[in-house]
Amino acid sequence: MKTLIRWLLFVGTVPVIFGCVTTTSDYTALRNDLNQLTRLYNEQQKELVAIKQQVIDYKSFLDRSPSKDAFEAIRNSQIKLNDQISEINDELQQLQNRLEESTYRINKTLKESTEERAQLRAEIDSLKEELASIKEKIALIGTTAQQKTVPQTQQPAPQAQPATETKEKKELTPFDVYQAALKKLEQGKIKEARADFQDFIKKYKDSDLVDNAQFWIAESYYKEGSYEDAILEYDALINKYPKSNKVPGAMLKQAYSFLKLNDTNTARVILNRLIQRFPNSKEAELAKKKLESISKAKKKTQ
Repeated sequence: MKTLIRWLLFVGTVPVIFGCVTTTSDYTALRNDLNQLTRLYNEQQKELVAIKQQVIDYKSFLDRSPSKDAFEAIRNSQIKLNDQISEINDELQQLQNRLEESTYRINKTLKESTEERAQLRAEIDSLKEELASIKEKIALIGTTAQQKTVPQTQQPAPQAQPATETKEKKELTPFDVYQAALKKLEQGKIKEARADFQDFIKKYKDSDLVDNAQFWIAESYYKEGSYEDAILEYDALINKYPKSNKVPGAMLKQAYSFLKLNDTNTARVILNRLIQRFPNSKEAELAKKKLESISKAKKKTQ
């Protein structure tokens, strides 16, 4: 209870702190305060260790090929986890919502910076390629000019350069590979795109785009109507990349997949957890609307 009181007192200061952030030092201080807030929150989370173990138990299924057992494990774990969390949810809900709101504001800024850096890297790579091409043209022009100063009878025969030489010098960046796979998916080449995204994850494990690639693998199954496979792949993203900005979307589409399989109860559980974890996200708004439509549909059948 003392820990909870400290929590409430500390969380209450977060909006005030946010209103005062105007300099880099303010931002650093805010970040430190938020880290302290997170540590206090983790003390409360110790009560959930036993519950989290259940999640770990079914993660091992994700490293094998999708099976009925893995699918059922996810469904059962989602329902059981929700029932157990609800017993202590009243005490933690207010604290978690405030923490999520504070974290969301900071992470939004950090995420935008990350996306800008990725775009900037792509632009720099493109400029480097253009510069290399210009240098080649300048060198070729210089060679041609020298040849024109030599009498015709003394000009050496031009050496043919392989057509593939320039192409070999141009190496595709991870961003290029990712964009190519995404383009295939948009063109309806679903299986090809999925294979490319799977190769991307294996080849570029340290890329900032691996979580995006995992999301599109799940989306490829959803587009095909393979909803059980989609559920497994969305779950892989949620568990392997919990800090990804694709997690809210993965949770939403996972719930949609359960609805496609006529499993309304599990879908409702996931939608409620999405709203609780990411209350300020656009996916949370969509989740609320979907829950409303589910409730209306249920009333009509009664």
